[in-house]
Amino acid sequence: MKIKQRLIKIKQVNTFTYFRTYISVILFITLVSSFNLTAETIYIDVKKSDTLRPKYLVTGNFGLNSYSSNFTSLPNVGNCCPKFLDASGSGMNFGLGYEMPFLKSSVDGLLLGLQIGLTNRNANYSVTEATRITDGTQSISGTFAHKLDISLSYLDITPYLSYQIIDNLFLSAGVGFGLVISSTYNQSEQLVEPTSKGYFIDSINNMKSRIRNEKSGDIENVASLISANLGLGYELPLNKTNTLKIRPEVNYNFSASNVVSNLDWKVNTLKLGMSIIYTPFETIYQKNEIYNIDTIKIENENINENYVGIGKYTMDTKVDCNEYLELTTTNYFRIDTLNIAKPKTVVLEKEESKPIIPEKIEYEEEISGKLMILNPKNKNQEIVEIKAQIEFVEDVYPLLPYIFFEEMSPTFPQRYKKYNDANDFDITTLDPNPIDYHKNNLNIIGYRMQQNSQIKLIVKGYIDPTTEANNCELAAKRAENVKNYLVNTFKLDGSRITTKVNSNNCFPPDVTRTQSEDGYSENRRVELESNVPELLFSLSNQRYQRPSMLIPDEIIIAPNFENMTVNKKNKEIKSRNKFAYWSYIVDLDGSEITKENGIGDTKDISYVLPYKLIRDAKNDSKLTIEFTATDPNKNNFTDSKILALTKDTSEYEIESLTLTVFEVSQYNLDDRIKKEIKKFFTEIGAGASVYIKGYSDNLGDLEANKRLSQTRANAVRDYIKSIASKVEIIESVGVGSDEFPPGVRTYETPEERFISRTVQIEIKKELQKK
Repeated sequence: MKIKQRLIKIKQVNTFTYFRTYISVILFITLVSSFNLTAETIYIDVKKSDTLRPKYLVTGNFGLNSYSSNFTSLPNVGNCCPKFLDASGSGMNFGLGYEMPFLKSSVDGLLLGLQIGLTNRNANYSVTEATRITDGTQSISGTFAHKLDISLSYLDITPYLSYQIIDNLFLSAGVGFGLVISSTYNQSEQLVEPTSKGYFIDSINNMKSRIRNEKSGDIENVASLISANLGLGYELPLNKTNTLKIRPEVNYNFSASNVVSNLDWKVNTLKLGMSIIYTPFETIYQKNEIYNIDTIKIENENINENYVGIGKYTMDTKVDCNEYLELTTTNYFRIDTLNIAKPKTVVLEKEESKPIIPEKIEYEEEISGKLMILNPKNKNQEIVEIKAQIEFVEDVYPLLPYIFFEEMSPTFPQRYKKYNDANDFDITTLDPNPIDYHKNNLNIIGYRMQQNSQIKLIVKGYIDPTTEANNCELAAKRAENVKNYLVNTFKLDGSRITTKVNSNNCFPPDVTRTQSEDGYSENRRVELESNVPELLFSLSNQRYQRPSMLIPDEIIIAPNFENMTVNKKNKEIKSRNKFAYWSYIVDLDGSEITKENGIGDTKDISYVLPYKLIRDAKNDSKLTIEFTATDPNKNNFTDSKILALTKDTSEYEIESLTLTVFEVSQYNLDDRIKKEIKKFFTEIGAGASVYIKGYSDNLGDLEANKRLSQTRANAVRDYIKSIASKVEIIESVGVGSDEFPPGVRTYETPEERFISRTVQIEIKKELQKK
């Protein structure tokens, strides 16, 4: 035990001695360098630019390691230590480096460097703990130490920036990446008190030892080390040309990652050392041309005007060389003659001065540019054709039993279609699209109630508890407005419609709890219930052609026009002006399908192609986009583009059922959903293939939503098998919110999110050939 203590003391003395020696060497080199520069006159003027040449470095230093940690044992190494918290150690380190000037044109004094070296990060942990020991006759109190000696070697790769602060003083900063070369440990428990007697009780039969549990080996799970490095160094020249230098330096290495994965264990290192630097000069080849031209003057009576006679060149070349510069100087000599005509006296009549009239600048308005139709997925691509894959489809889309409202508003929003007269509503003209159906939700319900006088409706009003408090009066107004619309427009007996509001708690029973505007907007609604479930059944369509794929399905109308005031003569631009008016019109085969106008600067406009119009179009149809701009002087500029429409008809027909929506986070099939599925499969023939796809909204966790959509699809699959066991189900998949369900293009409105909580069933049949 005494020997061990003595060895530790020797280590401490050596560390101090090295530090003292390091300081002494620095002082000695500084004094010697100062003596040389003073005694023999200065060999070379060491300017900042002279120190910023490429440098090759050989580095050696002594590292003082400081560990901070919080662990009880190494991975898979048994130990009963309370906790290893801190330790210190030391080691010699070596490296090679290279530095070069960086951003020379914009930052003066900056170098970019890379250093690769071997770094030893050794340490000795010692944690004491009280115990009971024996002196051979009795049990006495004692203290033992948990010893853990760590030996770690890394290959450090450190890119860094070095900045010349003043003269030869450099500050550096970089990031180090340490790759593990070796990692070993020695672990034991040693008695430290009393120092002269006693041994572990459990070693009575083991030579009465004061040391136990000795272990050693490789450390597991050692990770690569990431660190931040900060350094300071001063360069001293060792020769006349300043190409060989020595740089005493100090560096501090901050650990940013753990030594061992999953252990709280970091190491910082203070490095004291020196670098030998070689900074070679490059020979500079420079050419210098000097032109020496003299001119002599001669008066000549035989000429009418002056002219110069050009002489011939003679040349003289001189080359100056030294170790670092080769300068070639070429002198060119030439003598020219200036011939001067003698001036003649001319008497001029006095002219009457005329006023100078400034030139009148005329301007004109000019409109330039062109119309482009772009693909939103690749805005560098101009579109010249629209391709449509056409399927024969019979759709069944859900009727959403909700009407949604804006914050603190009792009237339903403008996006819902409202009529003053029921005769203006034609259910057969609705576009086969669940969003279009929902915009006509109340109109469809009013129409169905007109057809069946036995149907009664219950309208329940709700508010959002977060943004509308418990404003049950607002909930009642919402329900009453829905009732009034149905009664007034469709001339229904008011007794057939009952409004309900809970006066104590008027938010939905299945309230959406997402704390955002998306969640709040879903709670501002009325719910519709009926004594006849068929009132809220899905809406069926007749067999029609549906574009299953449009390429592209959306276009960007990009009118790149500019209105300018320009100089008529030289076309210089005086000003850029806003348009007085602009407009665009989209038509299909001469029939207008949409238009938009505005004032000021033109803008890019996204336009979603209408599936219904594409469906009904002929195979040789043309989609025309015409853009007109008018300047303040009512000058018009028009440009247009024509897109060809190509239709390809599929060999299959599709029957599609999009189910009534599921409740939030639910996947159970209620009776209404089961009835719709059963009705859908009553007339299915042989040779049909069934595809099932589950969807969800985009609220909450995306992976959880995908799992929920898969569960919904599986629930529908299992029910179909129970009622139609011979049906071939090709696919049953849940896509969550990765894909939009049919008819939905965004999740921006509450109805779009509600409709997205659904499952689509497709029955695919091969078309009968005639």
